[in-house]
Amino acid sequence: MSTYEVEHNTSDPSNTQQFSRRRRPDLSTFFATLSEISSDESRSRPYAVPVPRDISAAFYSLAEALNIMRREGGGTSTSNGDELPTTLNPDGTPIEVHGDDLLAQMIQTLLSEAETPPKEVEGVSEEFCDVLDRVPRSSLKPSQTCPICSNPFLEDEYPLVVRLPCHPTHVFDLECVRPWLRLRGTCPLDRTDLAKQEREKAAARRKKPVEDEEDEWDGLMMKQSPLLAIGALDKEGRPWSSVWGGEEGFATPTSMSSFDVRTPVGETYDPVVESLLLDPAHNSGKLVSFLAIDLENRQRVKLYGKLTAGSLDILGEDEHIQAGIAHLAVHVDGSLGNCPKYLNAKHILPAPPDPKLISENAQLPSEAIRLLHRADCLFISSSHGNEDMDTNIRGGPPGFVRVISNEPSGAVFVYPEYSGNRLYQTLGNLQTNPLAGYVFPDFETGNALFVTGKAEILIGKDAASVLPHSNLAVRVTTTASRFVEKALTFRGIPGKPSPYNPGVRYLATEKVCPATLSDVESPVTATLIRKEIITPSIGRFRFRISDPKLAGSWTPGQYATFSFQDELDMGYSHMNDSDPSSLNDDYVRTFTVSSCPGYEIPDGEFEITARKHGNVTRYLFRANDRAGLEVPLKGFGGDFRLMEQSSDDILFPFIAGGIGITPVLAQLPIIDISRLRLLWSVSIKDIDLVLDTFKRFPQLPSSTTIFATGGESPKEQRSLEAAISSGAQIYRRRMEAKDVDLSLAERWYFVGAHL
Repeated sequence: MSTYEVEHNTSDPSNTQQFSRRRRPDLSTFFATLSEISSDESRSRPYAVPVPRDISAAFYSLAEALNIMRREGGGTSTSNGDELPTTLNPDGTPIEVHGDDLLAQMIQTLLSEAETPPKEVEGVSEEFCDVLDRVPRSSLKPSQTCPICSNPFLEDEYPLVVRLPCHPTHVFDLECVRPWLRLRGTCPLDRTDLAKQEREKAAARRKKPVEDEEDEWDGLMMKQSPLLAIGALDKEGRPWSSVWGGEEGFATPTSMSSFDVRTPVGETYDPVVESLLLDPAHNSGKLVSFLAIDLENRQRVKLYGKLTAGSLDILGEDEHIQAGIAHLAVHVDGSLGNCPKYLNAKHILPAPPDPKLISENAQLPSEAIRLLHRADCLFISSSHGNEDMDTNIRGGPPGFVRVISNEPSGAVFVYPEYSGNRLYQTLGNLQTNPLAGYVFPDFETGNALFVTGKAEILIGKDAASVLPHSNLAVRVTTTASRFVEKALTFRGIPGKPSPYNPGVRYLATEKVCPATLSDVESPVTATLIRKEIITPSIGRFRFRISDPKLAGSWTPGQYATFSFQDELDMGYSHMNDSDPSSLNDDYVRTFTVSSCPGYEIPDGEFEITARKHGNVTRYLFRANDRAGLEVPLKGFGGDFRLMEQSSDDILFPFIAGGIGITPVLAQLPIIDISRLRLLWSVSIKDIDLVLDTFKRFPQLPSSTTIFATGGESPKEQRSLEAAISSGAQIYRRRMEAKDVDLSLAERWYFVGAHL
């Protein structure tokens, strides 16, 4: 028997479960209106100045087109702003919404501006739309939908999908977003003013002077840099690094291919001083490399060449003064400017050196180990045979260098290689000649650790097995070192850390954490099947496991580890100022499971409750739970459990901050709630999470004290009143020490980023 679809060559109209694709309305009227008022298009009335009603007409025309799209998707028609959802968070930032809510938000903006139109169209140019980054079909996922029309991109045989420059995940169907961009010039999701950015870039291009030579900029950079890192080879061919300077102007270009250096240095114990200056009769022609760096402004330029002359003038005849003035004349063979990524800002001040050797063994002293643990940068020098050298900086969060071991045969440390410019000059040298020289400056004390050793490049799984979350790392075995007190001629006042810094990556042997699951190849996946938005920033997400037996069981209080890399990784990008942390993000995330196995949820399914905070959670909030979002599930872990007590009179005091309640949620069905004493601090904007929890567990209010902070809207006031009527104790203030009665129990539980 043939089906309705086969006989009529169409879908069964009675099938209401089928996903309805939204038709995009005809926008010819809108673009015709726009052509008459836009300054960058040829007008039929080229000398006519558009009047306000002409501009209003364009806003009304686009608003009506979007409203047609909204009605076809099941949303209600809109004639005024009263029926539209709130568009801002309490702090004034836009709420990222999709589908009907986003359309309503856009319509509200258009109708509002139509009432008081701007003097001219403030949108982007057609050229801007033409050069937007196109997302190839092969990069699109079945679950990805256009935020405006909610249609899956891959339902189009030839999708034309563009990525806006404000954020890598802001992708739209060009047909949907183009009219908005041309009229308004902002990103529909976060209201980034793209038109303003376009105008500023155009103005900058008009004002930008023509550079005569790149070398001229490099020379200017040298003169303005208060620090100069230097690399040189010792008599055994081992590279060493040092860093000199303290104020601008000590390095000056003398021609297009040469420069001089004159600066105070420590007379003793500096290995670069020894290599270049203590035998002036034989120093001409030696390979040298430099990094002129201005940490305060995050600027740097690399140079390499050969020493043409060098000398060291001793300061005075006092044997207790171990400082001198270094003179270098250098011929430059090449230079290269580098980006500001991973440079932590510091204001540099000069300081007199007073070097004192503490240790010169391959095994590092305890002071040197402490310096490594808090260092937020290092300088590294390497060589390419007898041809040239390279000196550069590696930066990161304090502690990005991890010490693996510290034996008499030599200390071993490792650090991650973050996403860079992919020139691989340093790593290329280490691949062909695995010798490297390092200096770790202590900007606070002036101490320095000089190290030379053998470097091993770890790639892929080899890197991840040592430093989880890393796909590239360098492991160094120290062959010689010097730890010198007050070796430096400068001090540094810390400024802002680099926004590109990822978090510290701990050794696999150092910290048992979810990171160890990040590189596990798992055939198990989790499919998003349900999404509930509890508050504007907190949601509950239910997943179904593809193979529950292979995934294994979990217990209340454990976390689930997901990989969203296939969904969110946009590939290599050298810089991304709109989202710096994305460059080194592997998109592996752990979320506490907030559901209890077997309690009001089928086997093979589980829930997480999460706050919209980063790229992954924002993606989950935008995801369509009908689209079948499927991500790798790497496993379950953790052992957080409320202690099981045999005595019925022992209480469980638990202090939670905001979303920190999630470890308790999964355990509420299996504990005696009457023995729980929950002190829960929440922002008033999250009060609906409290109500949702009380609704699911009616016994909980009598065991709960709420501390609610912040101002409330009328809706939040009603929710607060409902929470008060539940029977819970509620205080409109922060939690204080007097609220914690330590006599209740010997063991307390605390979860929450901010309490």
